[in-house]
Amino acid sequence: MTAAESTGKIAALAAVNTSLAAASGAIGALVTNLYMHERHTGEYAFDLTVSMNGALAGLVAVTAPCGTIENWAAIVVGIVAGWIYIGGSNLLLKLKLDDAVDAIPVHMFNGMWGLIATGLLSSPGRIIDAFGTDEHVGFLYSLGRGDIDGTLLLIEFMTVLFVVGWASATMLPFFIWLNYMGWFRADSLEELVGLDMSYHGGAHNESENVRAEDMKAYRSRKSALQRRPTEDSYGETDDQEWDNMSVSAPAEQPKTKPRAVRASSRSVNSRSGESDAMSAMSGTSEYS
Repeated sequence: MTAAESTGKIAALAAVNTSLAAASGAIGALVTNLYMHERHTGEYAFDLTVSMNGALAGLVAVTAPCGTIENWAAIVVGIVAGWIYIGGSNLLLKLKLDDAVDAIPVHMFNGMWGLIATGLLSSPGRIIDAFGTDEHVGFLYSLGRGDIDGTLLLIEFMTVLFVVGWASATMLPFFIWLNYMGWFRADSLEELVGLDMSYHGGAHNESENVRAEDMKAYRSRKSALQRRPTEDSYGETDDQEWDNMSVSAPAEQPKTKPRAVRASSRSVNSRSGESDAMSAMSGTSEYS
């Protein structure tokens, strides 16, 4: 077989395996989620989002072994990828880790599975077509030969450790710095209205998924940050400005009496005191 023929054969195999893994991942995730949903709620529901993410999970998982595994193995890789996606998504929810688009279960977990699948399911014939030798094949095929060879599986496992270590070493300081600056996560009110609205200016399914009071509070705060309220000549905030911001106006301070009134009060009190003193003196003189 010429090099061109070998390359074409490998490319065709990779294309077919990629399609099979995507399809099996979508169906596996959809059916599994259907079963789990029915067990929990007693109702059947087909979730299109789960199906699409299952297809992505299958595509991610088959990326590494697409040129070295058989067609049946691609189906197995896709089905397992769909299961890993569902399990990983539920795990993040249980751990209360925010991953709105399930990027970690789809890409991280299934990227790992794809590397491990290469070390498990790479067939001797496909490895010969791709590399010209079958000295080290998939671990399951080596068991079939009667010669336990875990070299390829160990290499793939070390690759997983290296990628995780490299990503952690390069990104962990960056995340620590973001957390120190207070930029690591969105504000709680912005989370309630959704990042589509607060960060990107959209309003996807706003009336269905966002409470009216949360949206009102968010818009009030956003309006208060964008413009300052106007002040009149007496330094008092205009009532209309406060209404527009949906913020209660400051409490009105109690008014003090004019000085003239207080002075007159004091004079009245002093006159009253003098009259009482004169009466007491007159009474004393009569008894004497």
